[in-house]
Amino acid sequence: MKLITLARLLTLPLLLVCLGTAAENIVLHSSAYNDVGQVMKGETLGGDTVENLYLSRFGVSVAAAIMVDEKLTLNIGAGGLFWYPFPVSPLSWWTRRYQFGPGISEASLHYAFTPDLSFKAGFFGYKYNPDARNLGEYLLRSEAYPGLVSTGGWSFLNSAVYQSLGMQLQWTVWNGWLTNDLLLFSEMNRPPIFDVSPTYVGTLRLGNAFEVGGGVSLHRLLPVHPSSESPRVVWKTIGQGNSYLIPNPDYNPNDPAGASAANPIYLEDTTRFYSLQGVKVMARASLDFKAFSSVLEDALGPKDMRLYFEAALLGVKNYPYYYEKPLQRIPMMAGFNFPTFKMLDLLSLEVEYYANPWADNQKNFYSSGPILPVWVTNRTAFQTGHAPVFRDDWKWSIEAARTLFLGLTVQAQIANDHMRLIGLQDGDPIPANSPLTRYGNHWYYVVRLQWGI
Repeated sequence: MKLITLARLLTLPLLLVCLGTAAENIVLHSSAYNDVGQVMKGETLGGDTVENLYLSRFGVSVAAAIMVDEKLTLNIGAGGLFWYPFPVSPLSWWTRRYQFGPGISEASLHYAFTPDLSFKAGFFGYKYNPDARNLGEYLLRSEAYPGLVSTGGWSFLNSAVYQSLGMQLQWTVWNGWLTNDLLLFSEMNRPPIFDVSPTYVGTLRLGNAFEVGGGVSLHRLLPVHPSSESPRVVWKTIGQGNSYLIPNPDYNPNDPAGASAANPIYLEDTTRFYSLQGVKVMARASLDFKAFSSVLEDALGPKDMRLYFEAALLGVKNYPYYYEKPLQRIPMMAGFNFPTFKMLDLLSLEVEYYANPWADNQKNFYSSGPILPVWVTNRTAFQTGHAPVFRDDWKWSIEAARTLFLGLTVQAQIANDHMRLIGLQDGDPIPANSPLTRYGNHWYYVVRLQWGI
């Protein structure tokens, strides 16, 4: 019964869109994949060790590009995913069975005013770093305060892309050497949902060998609920060991020597309250060694021998206590595609360094009460606190891919990244607050078999 419902879900919107359109103007694509793997070693926020945790997902999708005329193209895609929640609770029976969720992969329009000027709007995936496989893409896949970064999600592989809701205006100059993207995207991943972040991304191509890029994002500049961006809550710390923040009802800004003066840590600086809003900047570069030798271009695959780098400053403004050092707000990634002489489509290694002294915990976005623009600091319950957290500074990812024949591909990924497994809360899916592979000796692997036409 579920397969029948899924088939109807996938085909009905495509049929509605395609009615009245000539068949030669429609490009259809369908695919399915099966992921299997294991978390070989990890740790939950509560400090429980996880070993040999089985990973499995099955996904299917159908997409259509409808060329209305030479300028206008409509894109629509839908799919479904079978997935298993983590953790499994013996008191909640729905966590002990496979879950299924339908979804839209794309619903957008693309209009080409000229060959050098185009407009895209709707729900679609946006990617500015074509080399990034798993890590990177920091400018949009991150928060500013606190500087949370992301990998994975609903897909373990091929996920280094930002699923955007909004508009993109793209224009190229200098015979295609410089590409400019002006973006107006609405927040879809973390609350407050629908905040708008105006963003600019530029890419400069210097021949076939060099590519440099950069961007700036005014993160959550246009909020849906302005009061949610800077919650006017004053907190204080209690206890010496736990360093646990609680609301401070005795706070009196006109009486600094009063009851609130006992070891206070306020969610405000000297001028205003902390805010989720911030300015993020990004820089990246890539070098293709094949471009220096025609012999290498003939012997190697198109993705081989590429070296690439990306870094971002997640918030240019300093705040007391949580955000005092800019270098602690800069995740940076380097990657290299090894030469395989066409035996593989890809063999890549990516390494990330992020000297953030706080644990990678997004509980302040999903807990009850106001959304707090600070790092979680309950040391006992969440293994964080004032003591610096250095064991999670380094992340890495290795990916290999091979097309067996047309329509059938096998991929494998081994990584210690920011993968947050999906759990269930009151029957609804919700990502874990912290990555399962938190420290340097944690890792997982996933193998994907994908087929499609």
